[in-house]
Amino acid sequence: MKIIEYGEKIGLEEIKNIVIEFPFGLGDKIMSFPLLFSLKKQTKAKIYVLSPNTTSTKLLSLNPYIDEIIEYKLPKFKYKNVIKFLIFGLLKLRKIFKEKKIDLFICTHYNILRKIMLKTLPYKYGIINYANKHKGLQVKDIMDFLGLKTYYDHSIKMQDNKKEVLKKYKLKEKNYIVLDIYPQHLEKDPRRWYYFDELIEELKKNKENIVIIGLNKKHKERTDIIDLINKTGFEELLVIINSAKLVISLDTFNFHLSYSLNTPVIGLFGPTNPDERIPLNNNSIVYTIYKKTECSPCIINKVDIKCKNNYKCMKNIKPNDVKILIEKILK
Repeated sequence: MKIIEYGEKIGLEEIKNIVIEFPFGLGDKIMSFPLLFSLKKQTKAKIYVLSPNTTSTKLLSLNPYIDEIIEYKLPKFKYKNVIKFLIFGLLKLRKIFKEKKIDLFICTHYNILRKIMLKTLPYKYGIINYANKHKGLQVKDIMDFLGLKTYYDHSIKMQDNKKEVLKKYKLKEKNYIVLDIYPQHLEKDPRRWYYFDELIEELKKNKENIVIIGLNKKHKERTDIIDLINKTGFEELLVIINSAKLVISLDTFNFHLSYSLNTPVIGLFGPTNPDERIPLNNNSIVYTIYKKTECSPCIINKVDIKCKNNYKCMKNIKPNDVKILIEKILK
């Protein structure tokens, strides 16, 4: 464990205000959510969370253990934007930290920006986790460092719009299977799976109701299944996943969103190791298929990378592998 502490030994009884900076990825944020419940359960501190963009704010607003979200609107990486943020963005955060009298600043995952934040923002104690490993283990490292127990709670709260959303898309609760068919970076992402069309045909033979979700500007709409590609907003997506009887997903945000909403999910893995992505509390609703090759896993931090082995790890997962697991789960 590589955790650095600024200041003297932390006395938790004097900690009244905590700020947390999570990883940028939405799925990584969900994996780090146990930190929130663990701190809320064992301290009396008010918990603030930093949010770099609007989408992150939407997700964070659904966690019941956050007292307040602080948006700092991280710009796209261009030198002018970064310099502007380092000057004006950090000045804004400095003012907020002073006003809220932050006692403890926690960064769950290292990058150079967070190191700069720790060096420049005003607070009494600071913790940063340098270790690049499962986000759940990073959370446990921090809780161990503080001398507290880790509770693996990933839950998020649902909004009261389920009936309206299901009616809008002519869906019935627990009567359909969701397929998340597109990886985050589309053509540049080695996590893509090549056999969704074949799997859909097999599921249709079993008279399953199929819903496909995701984002892709080049997507050609299908009329033989319920095609919601590019059609749902964030709040609607929550309902659709929460109301499904099963989700089949790549290693994307929707994989993590599914188990946080207590929906059974099958994750298709290759470029990433499922042992580093699934919940650490042995959640019985999470299933994975992983056909490890000599070069997998290849994704560590950067996701949009080129595959040098013809996507062998994902192509090794056949439609029948997924079909067998679906039948086992739904029997």
